[in-house]
Amino acid sequence: MKKIVIFLLMLGGLFACNDMESVLEPDPDIVVTEDRGGLYVLCDGNYSLNNSTLAVYDFGTRSMHRRFFEAVNGRKLGDTGNEMLLYGSKLYVVMNVSSQLEVLDARTGLSLAQIPFFDADRARQPRDLCFWEDKVYVCSFDGTVARVDTALLQVDGVVKVGRNPDGITYSNGKLYVSNSGGLDYATGLGYERTVSILDAESMQLIKTLDVGLNPGRIRADRYGYVYVSCRGNYSDVPGTWVCIDAQSDEVHRVFDLDVLNFDVYDRYAYLYHYDYERQDSWIKLFDLLNQEEARSNFITDATVVRTPYGVDVRADNGDVFITDAGNFVTSGDVCCFDPEGRLKYRLTQVGVSPNSVVYVSDFVASGSVNDTMPAEANYIARVWSYAPAPGQFVGRYPSYEAGDDAVFMLEKVSEQLIGRADGLVSLGAYGGSLVFSFAEPIRNRAGLSDFTILGNAFSQSAEPGIVEVSVDANGNGLPDDPWFELAGSAYAQADTKKRIRVTYQKPTQSGDSVQVRFSDGRFERMPSVYPDWAGDSIVFTGTLLAPTATRKENTGFWILNALDWGYADNKPNISEASHLDLDWAVDADGHAVALEEAHFVRVYTGVYQHMGVVGELSTEICGAILF
Repeated sequence: MKKIVIFLLMLGGLFACNDMESVLEPDPDIVVTEDRGGLYVLCDGNYSLNNSTLAVYDFGTRSMHRRFFEAVNGRKLGDTGNEMLLYGSKLYVVMNVSSQLEVLDARTGLSLAQIPFFDADRARQPRDLCFWEDKVYVCSFDGTVARVDTALLQVDGVVKVGRNPDGITYSNGKLYVSNSGGLDYATGLGYERTVSILDAESMQLIKTLDVGLNPGRIRADRYGYVYVSCRGNYSDVPGTWVCIDAQSDEVHRVFDLDVLNFDVYDRYAYLYHYDYERQDSWIKLFDLLNQEEARSNFITDATVVRTPYGVDVRADNGDVFITDAGNFVTSGDVCCFDPEGRLKYRLTQVGVSPNSVVYVSDFVASGSVNDTMPAEANYIARVWSYAPAPGQFVGRYPSYEAGDDAVFMLEKVSEQLIGRADGLVSLGAYGGSLVFSFAEPIRNRAGLSDFTILGNAFSQSAEPGIVEVSVDANGNGLPDDPWFELAGSAYAQADTKKRIRVTYQKPTQSGDSVQVRFSDGRFERMPSVYPDWAGDSIVFTGTLLAPTATRKENTGFWILNALDWGYADNKPNISEASHLDLDWAVDADGHAVALEEAHFVRVYTGVYQHMGVVGELSTEICGAILF
């Protein structure tokens, strides 16, 4: 599974979605006074799992379209949406892992352009953006700021700044870029402490200003100051909130406020802090004119925001949107407060880790929401078994709690996959498996694909899972008959091993590596999470594909290469190369088997490969569809 390091836990998307309906009615007890327009909500999804979403609440119809972008554009939004801003008639969405800027028609949500952010073949990983005079300025984790022409929708300039810039804003003819150094923290370089100040027109560096450890969110006010949250090291160096004078470009004041995120509107700033270890938070109102705290608790009624994850202020009326990521497992909420801190309405279960909210007054659905998903009967109807191998997020997708046994974990997997197309289940490293069935047998449709297993693969991020099928030959309705592998494109390759046996040994102490023994004599230690409910050892036997991930020279980046066809979580779900065909079935000796139908499906992670901090390759399953 794709690695989430602690810095990106702070910045990027977390954990899993828990439901599938594209339309969710809001709480009938909440009165929404607006009668037109739409509220866009960008949700991180899970870092590097390609499940970011863009939802829309349509005030005209009083309905929440939770997968609006997919419905309108016929494809996924991309991986890890980090920021979203409205400029003119366009909505700009920063996609970090996909390394692109998605540009939408704000009225309809239709995609106008996907602007790639790459240096040759290396992803820049865009993080934040701001605007000035028909230009979009985007800072990226590779240490650059790019300028985008809003008419041509093309990058027309790039300049180097500091390490891993995390925020950007405009003030007084200049760009202010906060350099966090967050991605370099684990390498020993440590966090950055600077803000790069650029001339907006020429993009030339004017000054590099020391502001404090680990600068992040940065925004300008109306009084000639720029504020930046310096987050410390999340340990013995506390965070501060720093005020920069945009005339002198010197630090004006340092406030003893550990601000994680904030937004600025008119005279006030809305600040929040969340402690990930203690799981507590505060939300404050700050008076920018007098540069003092106006209210220690912005919220003045009894509303509880458990995990503040984003804050945005509506430009036309000052409404304050605070997103609530909840417990990072289920979908989060959006709370709308009036400027006095009183809840106006709460939109629930909007998506995984909602982070940015934008109101568009002239939004029109105009019939553009097209539900092209198949009937629920074509989804998984029953999950028979779930046997994950160790993996860095086994026990998180789905979540494991102390005392859960295999039966209870199977129930959690069933909740994620039955009747759905947007669940998330990790199979762990090689051999981790899942067995399921549809309500009807899989028919062998001559000349056509028969079914597909939904994963979260995207460009340069594939984790192939081998697929097998079984026929209920003995008629007992159980998956206890022989299995036939669907021989994908790598089945006959010389480096594909058949009937390999792998044993995972549970560590004797917490934090120890998992011992991995192969039947060909190979032995390794793997620093992954062992499924506590699985006993002292786990044994898998099957086909083992050759490692598919490759590392780019002189970089820390890995490419998770896809195979040509025939595997789960290998090609994007919208690709025909993700479809599966019973005609590919072979028996244990590799001989073709003619199947008219099949009743059960087993999928297991087909590759054993660990990539250091990136983690192990592990197949993820989001659902399945019977054609």
